[in-house]
Amino acid sequence: MFSDDECDEDVEYGMCRVLPVSSFTQYDPSKPPTTGADYLRRVQLEAMKCPDIVVADLNVEEYNNKRTLVLTESNGFIKASKDICPSLEWQRQQVADFNQLRLKIADIKLKLAKSQRDARYAKLVKSKRFLENYKSCKNNEQQFAFFEYERPLLKSLLQLSQNDIHNILVDHIRWIKQAGYSYFRGLWIYSLLAFLEKPLQSEVYSTLRDLSRLCSVERSSATFSSDSEEMTSLNLIICLIGRYFNQLDMVDNSE
Repeated sequence: MFSDDECDEDVEYGMCRVLPVSSFTQYDPSKPPTTGADYLRRVQLEAMKCPDIVVADLNVEEYNNKRTLVLTESNGFIKASKDICPSLEWQRQQVADFNQLRLKIADIKLKLAKSQRDARYAKLVKSKRFLENYKSCKNNEQQFAFFEYERPLLKSLLQLSQNDIHNILVDHIRWIKQAGYSYFRGLWIYSLLAFLEKPLQSEVYSTLRDLSRLCSVERSSATFSSDSEEMTSLNLIICLIGRYFNQLDMVDNSE
């Protein structure tokens, strides 16, 4: 074995020697090594001849017709054009306001858990009408009509489990594809995002990315004016998914 003081002798390998190695620089390749130290030195000398980076010289075009899957660098997100792109200052303010809202929601949940008999908080979840009516919907059409009529009230959202919230977000993605985006659809999505609890499951992150991607498509379709409530709502959802839920490859950069 070698001591730490001898490490500097092998700086070209970036590690200390642990086995003895001969010091010759030339050898007859027709003769076999006589000792283990000679063998290791031959390996070193052969390794020194190899380049640090090796690139295969291939003509990849001949394989194009044999591909079964083509991967692209695009994530499907459409960045905002300059006329509708929110400022970085605006985005930071929305994230800060959203965080404050989530803190208030967490405080309410904590008080509900500790003070189930407190009338000030117990009345918020006393009625299960919303959850029961939602789960009684038998098909997509009934669910769509239900959320067109209902509004995202605090007492309703407090009845939802994290699985319920995720499922409803998936439903809203389907309904946007079917009927387009609306301001009230955005109210529901914003409220559901506020009730998502971190850390999120991988399938929830996947849903959020699908939602942000879809919102970017809706935004770029020129259906809404740049100063409309719908456009502001779309920018807000995209901003929160990207900057609050850390999907930073799907954010608008106004700089």
